[in-house]
Amino acid sequence: MSRSFNGTSDYLIYSGAAVTAVPLTMACWAKWNNLATATMLMTIGDNASTTSLLNRFRLNKNASDAILAAAANTTTSGNSTAGTVTATNTWYHCAGVYTSATSRTGYLDGVAGTANTTNLTPTSLDYTTIGASTFGSGSVGTYMDGQIAEAAIWNVALTAAEIASLAKGMSPLMVRPASLISYWPLVGNFSPEIDLHGRLEMTVNGTTASDHPRVYMPRGPMIPRKAPVVTTSIPVLYRQRQQQGMAA
Repeated sequence: MSRSFNGTSDYLIYSGAAVTAVPLTMACWAKWNNLATATMLMTIGDNASTTSLLNRFRLNKNASDAILAAAANTTTSGNSTAGTVTATNTWYHCAGVYTSATSRTGYLDGVAGTANTTNLTPTSLDYTTIGASTFGSGSVGTYMDGQIAEAAIWNVALTAAEIASLAKGMSPLMVRPASLISYWPLVGNFSPEIDLHGRLEMTVNGTTASDHPRVYMPRGPMIPRKAPVVTTSIPVLYRQRQQQGMAA
């Protein structure tokens, strides 16, 4: 299942920045109901910024149906445009790789756009959203009209090969896992929305459960990074208890 957004009021938000500085990577699968307007996929931003440019990192589709990996401070913005979304009701893989303050690259279905090299450093980042963007002391806009799944954020710049593997359906849990910060599968069954890796659970505003793109998951159980890990196996515990019983 994925999260379906209504284009007018649905979004997910975490009251904190998953990552506060470059390098970073944002990626997700997306499906649009219509291609008429710009829509936000993922944002790490400054909730207090009221400027027209806003102070944030963002991954979105613009009104021309291209995927953007963008960054902005309070005076300047820089966009890397990748590919063109050509069909509704079709899953596309979207990613933004932010290598440095002077390099950001958008990807659509694993194919890179031209890197943008404007010198930009967003600051005072204090929220993370999926399906919309907040600005101006909590105002929300640029809503997603469609579905989003498999949203993830890394604190490194993933390589082109790693982005290509995500676009082929590899789970974010299998791509540079040591640098994975957050992973929201967006199955649509939990509130708050569960982060399987970093435990940055998101507050749910609307949305419904819908179909999910095909994703290749790692074999075995998925354990959140911050979950306690039992290092003593059940057979060892059993033998210890047997020995204690025999000693008694």
